[in-house]
Amino acid sequence: MYYFKTLFYISFSTNMVLLSDTMLCKRGISCSVKTGRHCPVGGKEKINVNRKAWKTTVYGSPGAVIRSNMIGGKYMNETKSGHEIKKDARTAILLVASSTTRDGAKKILENCVDAFKNAYPNSVVRYAIASELVRQVMAKEGNIVSSPVGALAKLIDEGFTKMIVQPLYITPGDGLHVLYSTVSTFNEFSGKHVSFGIDGILIGKPLLMNTEDYWSAADAITAYFGMPAENEATVLVSPIDEGGADPSLCQLQLMMDEKTGGRIVIGTSCGYPGADWVLQRLKHINARKVTLAPLTLIPGKHTDYELDGSGPDSWKNKLEAAGYTVSVSSKILGESPQIAALFIQSVADTGKSHGFL
Repeated sequence: MYYFKTLFYISFSTNMVLLSDTMLCKRGISCSVKTGRHCPVGGKEKINVNRKAWKTTVYGSPGAVIRSNMIGGKYMNETKSGHEIKKDARTAILLVASSTTRDGAKKILENCVDAFKNAYPNSVVRYAIASELVRQVMAKEGNIVSSPVGALAKLIDEGFTKMIVQPLYITPGDGLHVLYSTVSTFNEFSGKHVSFGIDGILIGKPLLMNTEDYWSAADAITAYFGMPAENEATVLVSPIDEGGADPSLCQLQLMMDEKTGGRIVIGTSCGYPGADWVLQRLKHINARKVTLAPLTLIPGKHTDYELDGSGPDSWKNKLEAAGYTVSVSSKILGESPQIAALFIQSVADTGKSHGFL
C-alpha cells in the first residue's frame, strides 16, 4: 500500500507519467527525478512507464487527472530497488474533544489518553482538539495540538492503516456530525488501490446514542455524583449548545427519573430544558437544597460564569433567588472512571466489529 500527496497526470504523447514533484518508474519506484533523467536507483534505466501496464480510468481529455490501480499493487511493494514500503500493523485510536483553555483541561485529556493506553496496550492512542479557537489559544501559549484532520493525516503519514476515532462528546449533536463528515471523507481514500492505501477509519459513539447507552450513562452519572438525599437534588447543566441534541438531554432526564426518582435533574444553558423548566422540576420534587455540576466532560471558563457567576443570570443566583440553598460541585465528568469506561467500551465495540481490535 502506498499513497501520493500530489496529483499526477498522464500524457498520451509519451510513455511518461508526469507528477507535480515526483516520478514513478515501471518498477514502482517513487523519486524526485525530473523527466528525461536517469533513475538514481536503477542506474541507466530511464523513468519510463509502459502504458499497457497501467490500468487507468481517464476522466476528461488527455492530461486530465487519472486514478491508477497500480497504486498499492504489486509494483508498489517491489523491494529490489532498495525502496521498501512499511506500514504500522497496530491500530491507532484518536480521541477527539472540544476541550477548553481552562487550567487543568490538558491534564484531563492526558488522563483519558492514559486510561485508553491501559485498556489497549497494543494500540497507539492520541488526542485531537476539535475547536479551532481553543487550538489557536493553546498555540499562542506554545502548546501545539492537532485538529482531527491534522491528526488523522499524521497517522496516515506514519503508516497506520487501521484507525478508530472516538469522540469524547456527550450527545450526538453538531460536533459529532462534523467529525463524522471528516472521517467519511478520509474513508473515500481507503482500500489497497487508492491513494491513501488505508484499511479504513472507524468512528465510535458519543456517550449518548442508543437506548442502552442512556441507561449506562444514567448508571454512571448516578454512581459518580451519588444519590441525592431527601429534599435535595443535583442539577447537571450542559453549558454549551449541543446543536440539535436537546432531545438527547430530554431522554437522559427520563432515564435519570427512573434511576433516581427525579432527584438528578438535567438542564442546559442553550436550549431545552432551560432554567425555568428546572425550577418547575425542583418545586415538583420538593427539593430545598441543590448541588450544581456541569454536564460536560471538560468544562470551560464560561461554565464557571454560567453556573456560579456573579451576574443575575447565573444558575446559582437564579436558584438562590427562588429560595434554594445552592452549592457547586467540584466533580467533573471527564474525571469519572465510570464515564471513561463507557468510552473505552465504545472503542472496543467499534474496533471488534471490523476486526481492528
